[in-house]
Amino acid sequence: MFLALAMVGILLPLGAAYVERGTKVLIAERHHRHHDTYTVPPELTNSLVKAMVVMGGVGVVLGVLCLTGVFWQRYVFVLAFFDAFVICLFAAWLALCRHQVALFEDHMVVTPLVGRRVLVRYSDVDRLSWGGVRHGTGYRNLRVGVGGAYAATLLGVMDIEQIMLHLDRFDAIEYGPDGTLV
Repeated sequence: MFLALAMVGILLPLGAAYVERGTKVLIAERHHRHHDTYTVPPELTNSLVKAMVVMGGVGVVLGVLCLTGVFWQRYVFVLAFFDAFVICLFAAWLALCRHQVALFEDHMVVTPLVGRRVLVRYSDVDRLSWGGVRHGTGYRNLRVGVGGAYAATLLGVMDIEQIMLHLDRFDAIEYGPDGTLV
């Protein structure tokens, strides 16, 4: 049982670190001839991986200390706590690595955190609204409305300024009653 719980705290963070190390998206790779691709900043995903590595390591060390009798707590509870933390961060990391927006001349393809890809034609966009809390970039999530329903949500941690410039649909932005952006 100890080995199985310890492997979760070791393998998930190391696997994520290996993948993160090999998938650096450089600015030159992001801009292609016929489209631009925007992803979640690598600083955010790197931070999640580092937190996973630290918490997995602390969990294994504390689990060993509990197993050897240095601490009185049962190792199963300690490892389960740290493994739950690592698994949650791993799931968040997977979802954030998946999210991207590819902008073409007349449409965009949004790969959401969870679910299938969504194709949105710029001419079909009837509203753009801000939602959620402000992120470190200063932006909230941008919700893209098509046909009276929200078709996609773009995370505020992405390069929203560049995406909005490419969309060029400032007429679709919702304003509040006082004239400020909603």
